[in-house]
Amino acid sequence: TYCQNAPTFPLVVGGTNLQWYSSPTGGTASTITPPVSSATAGIFTFYVAQKLGNCEGPRAAIVVDITATPTAPTVVTPFNICPNDIAPPLPATGTNLLWYSTAIGGVGSTIAPVPNTAIFPATYTYYVSQSTSAATGSCEGPRVAIVVTVDNPLQINVGLDPTICEGESVKILPVVTPTGAAYEWRADRVPLSTIDDRFIKDATVNPIDTGVYILKATLGGCSKEDTLNVNVIWKPIINAGLTKAICLDSSILLTAVVSHNSSDSISYLWSPTDSLATPDALQTLAYPTKTTLYTISFQTKPIYGCDFKGSSSVKLVVQKIDKAFAGNDTIAVKGASHVLMGRGGLNYTWSSPAGINIRNPFSQKALVTLNDDAQFYLKVTDAIGCEGRDTVFVKVYDGPTFNVPNSFTPNGDGLNEIFRAIPVGMANFYFRVFNRTGQLMFETSQYLKGWDGTINGKPQPNGTYVWIVTGTDKDYKKVQMKGTVNLIR
Repeated sequence: TYCQNAPTFPLVVGGTNLQWYSSPTGGTASTITPPVSSATAGIFTFYVAQKLGNCEGPRAAIVVDITATPTAPTVVTPFNICPNDIAPPLPATGTNLLWYSTAIGGVGSTIAPVPNTAIFPATYTYYVSQSTSAATGSCEGPRVAIVVTVDNPLQINVGLDPTICEGESVKILPVVTPTGAAYEWRADRVPLSTIDDRFIKDATVNPIDTGVYILKATLGGCSKEDTLNVNVIWKPIINAGLTKAICLDSSILLTAVVSHNSSDSISYLWSPTDSLATPDALQTLAYPTKTTLYTISFQTKPIYGCDFKGSSSVKLVVQKIDKAFAGNDTIAVKGASHVLMGRGGLNYTWSSPAGINIRNPFSQKALVTLNDDAQFYLKVTDAIGCEGRDTVFVKVYDGPTFNVPNSFTPNGDGLNEIFRAIPVGMANFYFRVFNRTGQLMFETSQYLKGWDGTINGKPQPNGTYVWIVTGTDKDYKKVQMKGTVNLIR
């Protein structure tokens, strides 16, 4: 093992008629001992064998480790300590540090020196290097100096507390003695981002609210702080409210809210004014005939102290009628309870022109028991009282069962084109159609989906086909029905 750039010694090997190689196998032998250079760090391997006559023995490896010279440690210099402070560890980062009192010569110490802070002003210079472990040659790198000063305290004055308008900035001009200090601003009750540069003396701040700024000056390890309170006159925030819906031919009170204001010296104006009762007030009655976007603007008066303007808008959506939905026309089991399900409003009213008894007529879900086909009316109202209406027709079948026709005519005339099984009071629907030889023509578990008389797009011939349909009734009993249907084109 050698340190980089240190003197090296020739390779010494006992043996007869030595043969030198650069690889463990193969290659051309040399009888000249290869030189060892420490100019380049790394691991270098040489191979040597003995030779007797034409017979050569096995090769032995000689490994030469050139340990890289360590770099200089990372230090902070100059390093300042305040008078009479406890001296902190000297700021040097590295491995196996060696400390010296001179730039060259001397014996390194593994213990860092401790500056004397009782004497000031004073300056101390120390030198430090990195070294490798004994196992890697105890190689030492260059020394670097750390200059330590013990100096006098600072004096700082950031000035009088200013008052500004929100959105403005103010440049602070502190007086600091002696000059040459390092600076750092911090903030209280306001973000640090309101300082344009935290590390300069004459910083500019733009707070959006009243806050405190503290300047810390540091010189030679000494520091001192001073505080400045920046008073901010707020810019009012106005909110016209959320979008509202009203019924046609009705009115509503527009109510704007002002917050974040430093006083009440503010004037207001709503627009457009043609459908407003008092457009120059925070609250005004609006009676639009169509959907309208109203905007309220404000401006502070001179006594407020700052000239601020702003606005906010609210949309009034004029609703002519609520959109009601009583459901699609459907089927029901004769004599069984059937649910009417509505949508589109907040309040519901069900009725029947035939005088059928409706249970829960003022609920979104109403119950009826039918023996005959019937039509029902639904009226819905929303939260602001707008109405909507719809109807639903319910066809009644005996059930629970499946209603299956005995023929269909898929000839393109638009009549009786699809063969389907209609489930009445049944669940878990499964419908299949076979030809006379038992080949499956069609299957589905989708409600009211049927066969169009083709298979793979090819029309099937006229004739009789077999169908099977299964399902589960309201008592969870499995029901299966079979039959035939005539395909007629």
